[in-house]
Amino acid sequence: MNVDHTFIHRFKEYLINTNQLKDVTEQRVKITFGGKKYDDFAEEFAAEATIDFIKLMAEKIMPIMKLTREEYDDFVKEIENEIKDENNTDHIWYQRLFAMKM
Repeated sequence: MNVDHTFIHRFKEYLINTNQLKDVTEQRVKITFGGKKYDDFAEEFAAEATIDFIKLMAEKIMPIMKLTREEYDDFVKEIENEIKDENNTDHIWYQRLFAMKM
């Protein structure tokens, strides 16, 4: 399956070209979730949500990775340490678009 990862960067243009929307505006925010000190709630939330998601996916991921529960818990702890490492600069982009229907 081929996934076009660049589509979201062209999504505003796509919406404009439908000729069904006007005043299309875009907001992009870079949310950093690395390091021990978070600048705002969004950064702390992103870090905790990432860790919680990985923990919740244990039953699905362990068979694929062929890991025991103990190995998976060690794997999660390693990821958690990397996320909380003060030199970590991992981030996600949050993007939303607004438009008025014609």
